[in-house]
Amino acid sequence: MKKQTYSGFSLYIINSIFAYGLFLFFIFNYFPTQNLLSNKFLLHPLIMLFVFIFVMPIAILTYRINNEIDVLNHDVSKMIHASLNLIVILLAILGIMMIYSSHIGKKHFTSFHSWLGIMVISVYIIQWILSFYIFYYGSKSLKKKFMPIHKFTGMMLIIAILITILLGLTIFSMKFMANKNNIQKDLPNLYLNLIMFFVFYSFIGIFLILNQKQIQN
Repeated sequence: MKKQTYSGFSLYIINSIFAYGLFLFFIFNYFPTQNLLSNKFLLHPLIMLFVFIFVMPIAILTYRINNEIDVLNHDVSKMIHASLNLIVILLAILGIMMIYSSHIGKKHFTSFHSWLGIMVISVYIIQWILSFYIFYYGSKSLKKKFMPIHKFTGMMLIIAILITILLGLTIFSMKFMANKNNIQKDLPNLYLNLIMFFVFYSFIGIFLILNQKQIQN
């Protein structure tokens, strides 16, 4: 494994674990968790953060890193890549349903976070459908032509997802701070800022891996 790949993966996995672990710590310390599974407002960030800092990167990196270490058969790594990305889509839709149902009686999609989130999921679905069809049923020439588009769209999605997560955590922080019942605010605000810091650097790790020359199979 290349040094840059190893460094990027280490940066990604360490920061992702810290980000999600700290977010769980925050939830369990500052919110009543007896009915956590019925609290759809909290389930939204819990699901989305898990999906986009664990499942999605693993879907991407499984295929990318396998091109270097060549442990899995190419078709197997492609199937894992497609399957995990489908799980990302299904869980993301579940996360959207959670926040939508928690806003019954209120206006929906009123923030840039929600607009960007819907756009990201829509493009993600289109990307998955086109990629599945082309890479499984398309001709070799079509696959070759589509690959740069697939990579570029994927990279743009990763950047948009990072922005969406950071916006979502910012809104979450603002709502928490605006709640008069929350007496302690400085320490929770520090936790949320640290979570955003760890999320940002976990994505830097992903970019380090993706932005190096890929070994051709």
